Amino acid sequence: MRKQNNDCGDNMSTKKVILLIVVPIIVIYSGFASIAILRFHWNTPPEHIALAYLTAIKNRDTQNIYSYSKKLRPNLENMMNKSDVSDEQRQQLLKDDFARWKQDFDKKSKKADNLHKEQLLLPPQVQIMVATPEEYKAETLVDGDVSLISYEDIPLEVYNRYIQLDYTLSSAAPTMGIFENIRKSKNKRIKSVVVRVEVRRRPDIGGFKAMIIDWDWIEDIDIIFPCKMFGREENPYHTWIADIGFEVDKISLKTF
Repeated sequence: MRKQNNDCGDNMSTKKVILLIVVPIIVIYSGFASIAILRFHWNTPPEHIALAYLTAIKNRDTQNIYSYSKKLRPNLENMMNKSDVSDEQRQQLLKDDFARWKQDFDKKSKKADNLHKEQLLLPPQVQIMVATPEEYKAETLVDGDVSLISYEDIPLEVYNRYIQLDYTLSSAAPTMGIFENIRKSKNKRIKSVVVRVEVRRRPDIGGFKAMIIDWDWIEDIDIIFPCKMFGREENPYHTWIADIGFEVDKISLKTF
């Protein structure tokens, strides 16, 4: 009987030891898994918004253009975040600003925030695809002198993504003069070109969300977490804003 009691005591001790080891491991794993899934949800690849933004302009999808462009909704939201605006006032301001902008957009107004050049660059007939040039350099004026500049990413803050635009109809294609660094043959129509889309993290992202996004070391270990199985990518608008660069790498230009 005493031996049986001893055996029971040993079994209980073994179970306690196992629990003391296993439970903390489960808790730690669950914590890191939650962080990895949150980061997967928030930190959508920047090329997603680059494609989404250009596609929205091509389709004249005003709601998404307004949300993605750094000149429009994100700019207004950033200003409101710096002022004492209630949620109700915030929604009304966004609604009124969108209605004002959409009216100008539909009229093809040439106001500064109407993306007139973007509309010309992306007619409904254009074909859009991701490009991965080995290098992308554009001539630009710096202090009155022409310089060849390249573009560097700032991890987690600014990314440069490249999109190839192909035009099947010369009548629908923009002229080379649409680009700011073209000084000759401005009236030639573009057959194909690679444009740069600057993708920036929204300036109003802060606190816990910013901290999780900044933890890029999670990418080194997220293979052990089921992010893509249980996580869902958020609309890239919630993390990124986009803008098209109109200084082009001339090597990528082809004309009709």
